[in-house]
Amino acid sequence: MYKIHLLAAACIIAVSSFAQSDSSTFYLQKGMDEKAKGRRMEVVKQLEKAYSFNKENKQVVSELAAAYTEVKFYTKAREKYSQAESLGDRSASTYKNLMNLNFNMRQWYEGADSTKKGQTQWTPFAETTKYFEPSTKDFMINYRVENLDASKAY
Repeated sequence: MYKIHLLAAACIIAVSSFAQSDSSTFYLQKGMDEKAKGRRMEVVKQLEKAYSFNKENKQVVSELAAAYTEVKFYTKAREKYSQAESLGDRSASTYKNLMNLNFNMRQWYEGADSTKKGQTQWTPFAETTKYFEPSTKDFMINYRVENLDASKAY
């Protein structure tokens, strides 16, 4: 009798594991379909459902990270890219996105005022960009100053 109960429990666990994996795949596919339609928030919803069924699926985690980036949920995106990397996604794309998110999300306090936070914004452009024209330089640094007119005097 004990063996029958043990066998039944093993079958139930196996079936539920398969169902969860199957559900994750189902919602991943729905998310990819929504991505093809350009419906970003629906992509996030479907991929979050897929993730809830299987948090170890590298493809789901990577796609969810990209979807979070698309809708500008940068903190969540950084968390998922880090998770994808720990699951074995060592692609150049994952490292590039992690680097950009980590650099862009750095914060510090503005001067002596510990109630105001400042931040770094780093944005790479394509090599063929015309954004900097008419300058011939290939980079730009913008500073935020409290009193522009007084700063120009120096």
